[in-house]
Amino acid sequence: MKYDVAIIGGGPAGSTVGSLIRLYNPSLKVLILERERFPRDHIGESQLPAISPILHEMGVWDKVEAAEFPIKVGATYRWGQTDDLWDLEFLNQSEKFMGAPRPNKFEGQRRKTAFQVDRSIYDKILLDHALELGCEVYEGVKVAKVLHEEDHVLGLQAVPTNPGTPTAVPDLEGNALVERKMGELTRQARESSS
Repeated sequence: MKYDVAIIGGGPAGSTVGSLIRLYNPSLKVLILERERFPRDHIGESQLPAISPILHEMGVWDKVEAAEFPIKVGATYRWGQTDDLWDLEFLNQSEKFMGAPRPNKFEGQRRKTAFQVDRSIYDKILLDHALELGCEVYEGVKVAKVLHEEDHVLGLQAVPTNPGTPTAVPDLEGNALVERKMGELTRQARESSS
């Protein structure tokens, strides 16, 4: 199996990268390897409005909206070791949130809001979307080794995380992106290019 891009991890970052690559260059063959099987248990996440335009660009905003996660119009943070609270209002002070029947479109006030997501559902929506866009996705597969020659990635050695899962060993000839730090190899490649 040969791929142009290999992404280790099918969580929000991996599935987003895979989706955007396929959207902007559909001729590239993209592989996503995820060690868990989705849906997986994961702590929920409080998002910020900057994520919504990315979801819209990926073409997945409507699917996330259809999941009817709670809508956020602000957030409160505590920073450092103090008890001081920092409030963030996503809408203008004079603007009152106008709830509309859901699912809603990515327009008007919804461009300024965010979601409080259930990660087990959210992550599956994003990974399924990457698959629909043409990424090849293997769940239950862990990358055991990055095969390389100096700073050039040649392939990945993958093993099943659960019995009964097929093993995938992709051959990544040419320019390949491995989305995870590769320890000393990554540091050396970065230092030699600067």
